[in-house]
Amino acid sequence: MWLKIKYVVDEQDCNFFKPDTIFISIVDSITAPIDINETSVRISKIFPLIENILPPILQNQIIYLFDYRNPYQTLGTIYQRAPEDLKEKIYFSYGACSILLIADSEETIKKFDQYCKYQYDSRETWILVDGLIKGIQYDIKPFTTFNLSMIKDYSCLSTVLRSIVDESITSIQVFKNKIKHDKHNVTAVNKLFNTISVLVEELIYLNTFKGYIPQSLDVQDIGRLKNTFENQMLQQQAIDRLIQINSSLSYVSTQTYSGSIPVLERRSLVRRSSLLGIGNCVRALNRIVDYIENAFTSSNYSDIITEDMQRTPPLKVLNSNYLNSHYYDKRDWHKSNIDTFKSPNKEEDNLKKLAYFSSRRAYRESEFAITASLNSVSSGLSLEWTLMTITHEMLHSHVRIIFDSIFYTDSSDGNYKDSYSKFYEKFSQKIKNQNNENPPEYYLIDSIREAIFLYCIRTSRDGSISNQKLYESKTTPLYLPKEEDFYKIFRDEIRNLNEIFVHVLDLHYFYGGRISKYILLIWCSWAAVPQINDDIRQYILRSLIAIASKIDQDPYTRFNLAKKEFIDILMNNKSIIKNIPLISKVLEILQNEELLDEYYFNAFKNSLIIVDLIMSIFYSKKIASTLWNDENIIREQTDFETEDEFSYDAPFEEFVDMTINCPIPYLFDRMIKVLKNDIKSENIEKQTAISFLAINSQ
Repeated sequence: MWLKIKYVVDEQDCNFFKPDTIFISIVDSITAPIDINETSVRISKIFPLIENILPPILQNQIIYLFDYRNPYQTLGTIYQRAPEDLKEKIYFSYGACSILLIADSEETIKKFDQYCKYQYDSRETWILVDGLIKGIQYDIKPFTTFNLSMIKDYSCLSTVLRSIVDESITSIQVFKNKIKHDKHNVTAVNKLFNTISVLVEELIYLNTFKGYIPQSLDVQDIGRLKNTFENQMLQQQAIDRLIQINSSLSYVSTQTYSGSIPVLERRSLVRRSSLLGIGNCVRALNRIVDYIENAFTSSNYSDIITEDMQRTPPLKVLNSNYLNSHYYDKRDWHKSNIDTFKSPNKEEDNLKKLAYFSSRRAYRESEFAITASLNSVSSGLSLEWTLMTITHEMLHSHVRIIFDSIFYTDSSDGNYKDSYSKFYEKFSQKIKNQNNENPPEYYLIDSIREAIFLYCIRTSRDGSISNQKLYESKTTPLYLPKEEDFYKIFRDEIRNLNEIFVHVLDLHYFYGGRISKYILLIWCSWAAVPQINDDIRQYILRSLIAIASKIDQDPYTRFNLAKKEFIDILMNNKSIIKNIPLISKVLEILQNEELLDEYYFNAFKNSLIIVDLIMSIFYSKKIASTLWNDENIIREQTDFETEDEFSYDAPFEEFVDMTINCPIPYLFDRMIKVLKNDIKSENIEKQTAISFLAINSQ
């Protein structure tokens, strides 16, 4: 069903209310109820609380639009306690005003208050006469207050720079004036404002050289800062970050608060939800972001890697046949796992990501923002546009912190190139030592870099997930490359290393190591991305490498077992993949032994040292425990399955009064139900809307 408003003839859709100018109706239609001749229309999808009711004819009723902090629990109490005649008048939506009540009299709202034990944050009331909105009443709670400091005077900057900073300051001001009861965005705005202040301070110094050098600048040498090229590069970095912030703030501001009270004054740019907006969906994204970020801050990776691992004994990485042998002894690596170090939580230092939906960017992560596909608003529980994809993107941020810390520089002038040279020099000393002895002051962090550097060098012969090399029966010996040559190899492989980390951690953190579900869900989602077909080898290797993280054997056995597991998963789910040509092509490749041996095995084998480094050192059981710490999670081991059965104890066909402590396991359970066809395709949109409501229940 759709809630639809249209303006009377000769009246324009405007941002202020005029009585008797707006027709309102509820339309039962599969597609958007838009007539080609209508000029001023706004619509939003709404869902009845109970099934199989006819849309009411709106004439002389009162429509109440509620903004609840926990709409799922609110609907749960009503669904369980209220009589049928009241439940028939209740609907829910994607918007910030996620609950709607269509009342025939004052008695209806009194009955609603009787059965609803939760207090709304805000409420808007539309009084209808003959199908027209006659009057509107508001009950809006006080806005959240901010204590933002002043930005340093930036009038000395050029016109272009001033205009960019102007946009940042104005965007923050507009954004904060809309925020009511949104803890996530209050925190985000405060921290973003501080970031903007720092970037402005950098730009002022780089243009005037007055005062002290800002500590935030990577370069602390005044001579280098006055170098034209380096100065321009640093300014461009600051400008790029400000532009990222401006763009993200614009999207988040409109998506989060369009459709919030006062509804008619805040039109949504998502046309399918132009009346009530998608504010509740954005809040759900924020909840997921908070849940994941808070779990990761329970272990301070940055401090542990840059401080504790600088003093800890190294790993035993390889045997004497250093560059050319893939053998390594990982038996004691787990003793240096991230959980063995103690470091204080620094949650207050973390910059909260801004979350929004995007048609163009789809699922993407950047320094300041996380985006989900706009298609997931209506189809977040579909196999193609599953909301579970957000975990992969969030992990990119976590992995970036890991790599930034591994290759962190503590040099006073921030010269990353000099620090990199030191890393390479220590590595080359180890390689050149015939007795395989460690150089002086060789610690855990050095051996971690050693494993990464070895992987990079071998890619020149064995290939990697994006670098295809043909297998040669006569192995070409490898030698230590010159520093400048190695740096190019290393730079080219950083993205592949990042993807290996992300896929392995995604499987174990968010899917609980359940390979059969993980492989199906990621490939069904990849099937919706056209470019996957052009680079299918890379994605097959990513999958095989992730599967191998659960297998402890020699490389060739791991490869064959991972391949068999992959094939078995696809063969056992033919009913799901039968209409997905991409996966049929994957199955064909996996069954081609010659092709796999020639173009896949060596890259797979070379990647195993990274896989084992992840699972031994960087995978945290502490974080995993936090991500799955929910009393509603049910695990059951069966006699016939290698993976335990998992479910989240929350019904999907009705509402209950409960909280969702861990939203990703909740979503994972919904996706398992989709795989089992318990949630039918025709019900995906309603079930997705319910899931957004549930995720906000905390």
